[in-house]
Amino acid sequence: MKKLSMLLFICILCGCSANDANDKKAPDSKQEQPSSKVVEQQEQETQDEDMIYFEHEGYFAHDLRDTAFAYENSIEVAIIHVDRIDGVETYSSVFDAYITPQTFGKATILKSFKNVLDEQQEITFYRTGGKVEFNEFVKTRPEKEQEMLLKMEKKPKYVKEYFTGDIDVEEGKTYLAYLVEDSDIHNDGAYAIVHYQTGLREVKDTKSQSGSSIQVRNNFTNEWENLDDIIDL
Repeated sequence: MKKLSMLLFICILCGCSANDANDKKAPDSKQEQPSSKVVEQQEQETQDEDMIYFEHEGYFAHDLRDTAFAYENSIEVAIIHVDRIDGVETYSSVFDAYITPQTFGKATILKSFKNVLDEQQEITFYRTGGKVEFNEFVKTRPEKEQEMLLKMEKKPKYVKEYFTGDIDVEEGKTYLAYLVEDSDIHNDGAYAIVHYQTGLREVKDTKSQSGSSIQVRNNFTNEWENLDDIIDL
């Protein structure tokens, strides 16, 4: 596996937005507009030799394992079913700038714990990270990094960007998700899945479980935990 590692010194006192890794400054008016905002999921299937992995590491002002902190700093915590993955976006029309790659799609709220969203409501979600074409990835990086990447002797076809220890959001799976409104980046009433490893946790089949018996995966230990050990039901 080819991997580029970027060490990010991040001090976060509240919930992590979908674009914490990017500097939020307005682009030059002459900045090139994106040739393609979205890489469709079906176009991303490729062999490892055609792709490099861009890994973010970070230091936080709070423990990412702190589920109480994550709960308090999310507007909604819910069990969701990922209905589909629509692609990966690298440009925000609201922000008028290139952003960290964002995987996005549709999900259905199966159970709401803060009662902000209705059960069976469909939402558009965004999740930091994803696989994009190399040229689109370069545009999301600071100028000095762009120069370094463009000097690579053998350029890959794709780059997969992710945060250390994070998991992919997968179509058809059910998760415990921590959500915030994402209107500062996207204008479609979308929600960002935040808090990295804590913020998206796979749930075992809910059809055979209910309430406290629901099992949720701990991404730090890879073990299953009872939902009521994570959230006060």
